[in-house]
Amino acid sequence: MVSWKTSIQPAPRAQEEYTVERILDVRADRHTGRYLYYVKWQGYSVDDSTWEPEENLDRAEGLIQAFWAARQGGAGGGGQSQNQSQTQTQN
Repeated sequence: MVSWKTSIQPAPRAQEEYTVERILDVRADRHTGRYLYYVKWQGYSVDDSTWEPEENLDRAEGLIQAFWAARQGGAGGGGQSQNQSQTQTQN
């Protein structure tokens, strides 16, 4: 009798996709010097906002540009934009 052993690997967890509503603030990471953006997520309260490195916000380029334009222009809008952007985050 021949016995075959197979190993079944679970499928990798799919990354959840969240939509960036707006960029609230920015700071520099002390260790890397790179920017971290304080992100307000669509459908979540401001209390659920998180600091994210720019590389995690690859679909939010327009919101990041609007944030910097508002900040440089002194508009104080915190980068609020009518457009929203989706980004994937890893859990």
